[in-house]
Amino acid sequence: MATGRLTDINTMDSTTEHAHEEEHIHMPPPSWAPVVLALGMALIGFGIVWIAEVPGVAAVGFGILLLLVGLVRWIYEDIRTVAEPH
Repeated sequence: MATGRLTDINTMDSTTEHAHEEEHIHMPPPSWAPVVLALGMALIGFGIVWIAEVPGVAAVGFGILLLLVGLVRWIYEDIRTVAEPH
């Protein structure tokens, strides 16, 4: 009886290993776009707090620019990654 149980466990392990070999998880390539996007959002937040000062207005403007650059770059990278053959 114990031998049958060990055989079942061994069979289960081999099918579990086989299932993991077939499984494929898609990971996107590394990118700086989320960091640029987050920096732009942080500058916009800083600029809104200090909007009465001249550096605050400049921070909002530069933050919007960084936000747009990061967003466009991230979308471009995603489209390019999807279009590449696997």
